[in-house]
Amino acid sequence: MLAIALGVAQVGWAAEVAATAERSYEERMRLQLELAAVTPAQYDAFREVLRDYHQARNGATRRVSRQGGDIPTRVARDLRRLASRTLKDLGEVLEPEQLEHIESYLELANEQYMTQAGLR
Repeated sequence: MLAIALGVAQVGWAAEVAATAERSYEERMRLQLELAAVTPAQYDAFREVLRDYHQARNGATRRVSRQGGDIPTRVARDLRRLASRTLKDLGEVLEPEQLEHIESYLELANEQYMTQAGLR
């Protein structure tokens, strides 16, 4: 009986840890976006590039899994390339100080994706 109770406690604890990690990612990502302080003049172009990033990021596993190989490594590489391309596109819209925060945002977003996809 005690083993069953401990097993349930461990499952509950693991779910709580996962939920806390998820909140932590969201909070840290939100902070980086706030620190970037995108101006109203930059907003539309910024939003479009970021939307394209998220659409491509969300399809990373599907895109990479068609080709086989070590999926976690290949997805991580794909996400790094996507973040680099996104930063390049945003370089035309944002100031260098803003790009530093967006770079941190993209790193967190990629980590979050890898964790949620079970690849980390």
